[in-house]
Amino acid sequence: MTLRRFCSTSELRRFGLAAGRSAETAVCAIATMNAGASTDRNVTFRLSDNSVARDGCTIATSGWDLANYRKNPVVLFSHDAEQPPVGRTSLIYTSGDALYGTVTFADAETYPFADTIFRLVKGLFLNAVSVAWLPIEWKYSTDRSRQGGIDFLKQELLEISVVPIPAAPDAIATARAAGIDISGIERFGRELLAGDLQVQLPASEEGALRRAFRAAGIRATAGGRDTGRAARAAEAARLKQEHERQEAELQRRGAARARTGNDPGTAARKAEAARLKQEHEEAERRRVASEDARAGRRPGCF
Repeated sequence: MTLRRFCSTSELRRFGLAAGRSAETAVCAIATMNAGASTDRNVTFRLSDNSVARDGCTIATSGWDLANYRKNPVVLFSHDAEQPPVGRTSLIYTSGDALYGTVTFADAETYPFADTIFRLVKGLFLNAVSVAWLPIEWKYSTDRSRQGGIDFLKQELLEISVVPIPAAPDAIATARAAGIDISGIERFGRELLAGDLQVQLPASEEGALRRAFRAAGIRATAGGRDTGRAARAAEAARLKQEHERQEAELQRRGAARARTGNDPGTAARKAEAARLKQEHEEAERRRVASEDARAGRRPGCF
């Protein structure tokens, strides 16, 4: 699987791309401003505004292109598209100078891990989301007070992810003590520290995550990723190998019959070979569909 790559605005600046051109890469920024409004399983986040960020960059609220995101508004956990989404953005809108998103989290019966994330957010153990976008139109700031800052004038929203950057250094330990099942968070931390994730996060975001997990006593464990994808690929390879073996056996038997004059004809062999090929192709389609469903791919994500 292709490694999904994201960068921060400061990393984008180092790319040295010409002003006004599409950056052709996804940019991430952390929004820790929980708007506080919540009902049932809905939590509203203030995702972005026009203010100058710490790195001297701005994002024009009027420049957000939300069309593609609205077609599949899933919310991931820390950009991990290999796992099911933890929720969906039931409402996304601009108001004043800010972009807001109301996230509806899946319930415990539907997806227990999503319920864990919801409880951590509601309990203020987690209060951050990472917003990824594709720059379409931008320019370097001419303001002397923020030299090198980028003004994003138009950008396409790609993804919203809840990220396990705690509200306090001991938030993970506190949540554990409160009886919240954080095994999924701990597994993610072990994978991150071991370098097993299929996503490359911005250095600043990854650094914050590593510090938080280490402070919570979580250590790297090699080979910690879910083996489901590998098992499906192995099964598809086995089916393909079995199909090739059986097809070769049919050809061998046909050649033997031809030599002995006891050949019933090629029609039966062709029919059997076609049946085996169809079984293999169907197994491959199921495998690809399963991976696509787990990945939750959307146009523009990579």
